[in-house]
Amino acid sequence: MMPVFPEDARAMLVAAIQDKNPVIFIEHRWLHGLEGPVKHQIETTRLDQARVVRHGRDLTVVATSYMVIEALEAANALSALGIDIEVIDLRCTSDIDKDAVIASVNKTGLLVVADTGHLSLGVSAEIVAVAIQHCFSTLRKAPVRLACPNYPASTSAAELEDYYPTAQHVAAAVFKLKNDISEASQREVFKCLSLSGPIDVPSRDYAGPF
Repeated sequence: MMPVFPEDARAMLVAAIQDKNPVIFIEHRWLHGLEGPVKHQIETTRLDQARVVRHGRDLTVVATSYMVIEALEAANALSALGIDIEVIDLRCTSDIDKDAVIASVNKTGLLVVADTGHLSLGVSAEIVAVAIQHCFSTLRKAPVRLACPNYPASTSAAELEDYYPTAQHVAAAVFKLKNDISEASQREVFKCLSLSGPIDVPSRDYAGPF
């Protein structure tokens, strides 16, 4: 499981502890500075259920872990152009919530998958396989996958610019699928999503141990 938001982190951790089977709980270090409400009452959540964190009608973005944050940022910027993006937080990767993916893709007809892992043999490939197998007749264009290249991250800051997928990459994927957006409008979105610092330090507020 790969929770993003604080309430999911606690609920899914409790569920993992209570589950009789082994559960791998993965936290992305870039999410450690994320703040959000958590109920006083301890609750659990299903370990096989995705979460629609932003409803939309024009295009589906299925994201994992930190890429949910990047997808939401891109979706908010694209809304200025009237593009309504639905963002799904996959949350669990070993038992993918196929029903959530299928329902969303059948509604929008377009799919972008944004993963924090490597491109080959990863979650993004599995999601696309689900969409092709179950939504072939409703897909209007081939899905687009965003993930890290198939090699380790470089220690050079300059080389990291093209390594990690960002909100700009999500927006570019959307423009690829919706090719009726003017270049001027695209530039405005990219300008809005431009980074203000090193790509591997997305939050200036977090000064954790990593």
